[in-house]
Amino acid sequence: MRSHTYGRRAETIVTASRLPAHVAWGRQTNVDALILFSIFVAAVEYISISASAYVANIIYHVSIGVDVKDIDQTKYVVSALVIAAIVLFCSVVLHPVIAIQTQRLDKVLANGSGAVCVGFSLFVSAMFFLKITDQYSRGAFIFQLVAVTAVMLGERAILFSGVRSAIASGVAQPRRVILIGDAARCAEAGERMKGCGIRVERTFPIPAQCDFNATSSDGRGIRSLIESCRALKAQEILVLSGPSNWPMIEELVNPLSLLPVGLHLVPLDCEAMFSKSRIVEFGNIVTVQMARPPLSALDQFLKRTFDVCASISGLILLAPLFAILSLAIKLDSRGPVFFRQLRHGYNGETISVIKFRSMIVLENDSGWINQAQRNDPRVTRVGRVLRRTSLDELPQLLNVLLGEMSIVGPRPHAAAHDMLFETLIQPYARRHTVKPGITGWAQVNGFRGETDTIDKMRRRIDYDLDYIDNWSHWFDLKIIFLTLFSKQAHTGAY
Repeated sequence: MRSHTYGRRAETIVTASRLPAHVAWGRQTNVDALILFSIFVAAVEYISISASAYVANIIYHVSIGVDVKDIDQTKYVVSALVIAAIVLFCSVVLHPVIAIQTQRLDKVLANGSGAVCVGFSLFVSAMFFLKITDQYSRGAFIFQLVAVTAVMLGERAILFSGVRSAIASGVAQPRRVILIGDAARCAEAGERMKGCGIRVERTFPIPAQCDFNATSSDGRGIRSLIESCRALKAQEILVLSGPSNWPMIEELVNPLSLLPVGLHLVPLDCEAMFSKSRIVEFGNIVTVQMARPPLSALDQFLKRTFDVCASISGLILLAPLFAILSLAIKLDSRGPVFFRQLRHGYNGETISVIKFRSMIVLENDSGWINQAQRNDPRVTRVGRVLRRTSLDELPQLLNVLLGEMSIVGPRPHAAAHDMLFETLIQPYARRHTVKPGITGWAQVNGFRGETDTIDKMRRRIDYDLDYIDNWSHWFDLKIIFLTLFSKQAHTGAY
């Protein structure tokens, strides 16, 4: 059993039994069509991936001045074909293309990029064990990784759009489901599923009794329900029920499992509790995991690896700028170059955040801290430029290198402000379930600067929690790009 969501507004679905996505009950032609479609998509992906890997290799060598005639064509043709085979294998095994019919676009793109990352990791591992890594250009490998990822994302986006258009025009068959439950709630669920390649064949009320041999004068017996479901030839059955009916639903599972369909429970009236839950094995106990860390162990490792590489690179490349800014600060006003302030980091732990000094006063953790305001007399001439361009935040690369912060994450607030807003905004402390960042989703959307009202802080927190709930490596890269090139990222900086 497991739980998952569908539609823009997520309704929790607990799966009682599941069949492969290609099962089309009683309609072999649909199965054949899906198989042919999968083969076609696999062929297109293999050709596009191998071609992009080969072309990326040519572009790399030409860019460093190597004549095309001097490139070992055989080696890179073979490598392109091998890369395409490995990536395609990972794509088929880990994330079947056929499931795209009922997935969201972000999930489709994430699955595609994940298959590329795993595939290239296996390719590097194979070269390492075969002791041929010294014969393969690292630059060519990076170019191939970027090119194949771009091609995979583009191909998946086109595929997603094509499948949706085919379903809407009637060329492709949508997933067919039967809903069992209250008529109004079934109608609401059916409307939500329309945009997900799912068609509701019919809705039924929950049977008055689940005894297979019992008869019912109103036609609501389990035997009548099974016969009707069998005639409709649906692929999935969703039972919508609140906790009060769960004992009856447990009795309903066994007779419905006689049908070759996926059987799901949609728990009504407790969506908030189950919306992000999943059924897991904890030791030798099966539990419903109500909440889990925003980042898995692997995600934390990859994010930390990126942070270390980015912070070291930034500190080295920006060293001349650090020296110039330090000199300008010293010449502009008396006081130290750097300013430290205690703030709360991951899990609420206290960290000392480093910034270039931009004010004539040094407010630390003692008591209330007055936020900077427009035309604030405490801000120095150099400090005004630093704050407007966010250059005062650059020393926090040291915090990132030390593991106290991340490149991207919710911006850390002063400890005194944390104590205040935790009492006023209930989910405020959830910001500390990830490391704070030099830049964040709220900041690139214009929510930075003074938070002199609860509404301003609440809107900032909404963006922080949206980042935490929808985190991905691509999301981080998007925020970094917007930080560097979006004017809105510097709105409210003074």
